Amino acid sequence: QRNITGLCSDTYYEFSAWFKNICAACSSDSTGRTATGSPLFKSYLATKTLNDSSGVSPDVTFTIDGVNYYTSGSVTYDRRWVKKGFLFKTGPAQTSVTLTIRNNAPGGGGNDWAFDDVGLATCLPSLTMRPSNTPTYCTNGQVDMSVIVNTFYNNYGLYQWERSTDGGGSWHAAPELPGVQSYTYTFNGTSYLDTVAYPPIIATALTNGYKYRIKTATSLTNLSSSSCSVYNTVDVITITVDGGCVV
Repeated sequence: QRNITGLCSDTYYEFSAWFKNICAACSSDSTGRTATGSPLFKSYLATKTLNDSSGVSPDVTFTIDGVNYYTSGSVTYDRRWVKKGFLFKTGPAQTSVTLTIRNNAPGGGGNDWAFDDVGLATCLPSLTMRPSNTPTYCTNGQVDMSVIVNTFYNNYGLYQWERSTDGGGSWHAAPELPGVQSYTYTFNGTSYLDTVAYPPIIATALTNGYKYRIKTATSLTNLSSSSCSVYNTVDVITITVDGGCVV
């Protein structure tokens, strides 16, 4: 059992771990069947076959805040690691959970297992900058910028355009569209898509080097949090104004 903190509210997470049944030749199970006494036992390999029901296999349940979310079922012996996990969503103001892994297997011989690579992850939206991350415009040319948003979870419903005039050192609400905006997603059968545009501006010597980005989140609270809103140093549009060409 472990208390996990620092989560983002209203966010989907995947909890997973890799499990392995390490009981090659278990002792008797709860009905008295033994691995070595089974006709399926291979003495020269010191192991039982997959069809041998003797011995107890682990059966693991994952619990969050006292609620059972997922049960792995019987993890049979096959010499391999297998990934087990599930999705859950935090509440509107929830930032921590108590996670419990419990073995439900009955008594008897066997029930020997290992687990590794315990992970807690979320799937963030991908952002594609248009026309590119580094567009070039002529002086007095019209600047048209947009971002293609592709997300597996449609609860990332809010975004805000930001601008940096000091090379990315600081970011502030972009003046032509300073407020918080909402997406209008289209579902393509796999993920949710939307293209959000910034109001057109005119390229001048002043706008040369300006950077624009959007940050997106599942709620207003998360949008104002640096750890729960989505943005990075890659998903940025940097404007270059070519003073040698004039519209």
